[in-house]
Amino acid sequence: MQRFAAALISMSLCWGCAEPDPRPKPPDLSALVAGYADLTGEVTRESALRLVEEAATDLALVGDAQAFIGLIQRMFADLSGLGQGEEGLATQRRGLNVGGVEVDGGGWIVYHRFCPTANGMGARGTIEAIALIDIEAFEPVIWGTLADCRVDGAGIDGDLALHIDWVDGAPVGVIARIDGQVRWGEVAKQGEFSLRWQPDAIVTRYALGDLGGFLVGVDLATDRLLIEGRNGRFTCDDAGCTGPDGGFEW
Repeated sequence: MQRFAAALISMSLCWGCAEPDPRPKPPDLSALVAGYADLTGEVTRESALRLVEEAATDLALVGDAQAFIGLIQRMFADLSGLGQGEEGLATQRRGLNVGGVEVDGGGWIVYHRFCPTANGMGARGTIEAIALIDIEAFEPVIWGTLADCRVDGAGIDGDLALHIDWVDGAPVGVIARIDGQVRWGEVAKQGEFSLRWQPDAIVTRYALGDLGGFLVGVDLATDRLLIEGRNGRFTCDDAGCTGPDGGFEW
């Protein structure tokens, strides 16, 4: 009971039932995923300066997003724990049992819990999400709602959709889209916001009009500003940026 602040409810396709529940349909995130792969802008001194100026709010949100990433990681830990037992969810083809209900391939899980906090005190909102199960593992898209979710200074209230790259049952990369209000510290954004998390970086996609699309964020290994374009990844500090072609000074 301590692990879950609210119930995990499993649902399955009910073989033999007269009217089984329709399987939930995930949002289409193909355009979002493609946007993070299709970088049309070239990182130069001019484009880097404009990104720092024009994308200041998004950069501030990404820079303080560790609390939100921690929430996503906690969700994955909870979900992966459901498959523990004989073989684990990634290799278990049938008979996943949650709360006495069996979920076979083609089923889904409704995940619901309070948002965790550092000290475990105070009202903090909820997260509810749907995770589809194929024959051997979770499908790439998990989606749901964050209702006044507050985690260690971060606040999120809106619709959530995640595209996860699963490898052997573990997430190695996540693109998250939030449609609502996002607040970290004193910085807030209303509307749609997305970010991509990988073990080495947290970035968001930002378009500079005539200069094209870029990724901007934080290099987690060095805690430096990260800018990525069609000419590669650059990390920047107060002196300038370094990248594949040597970089430039400010």
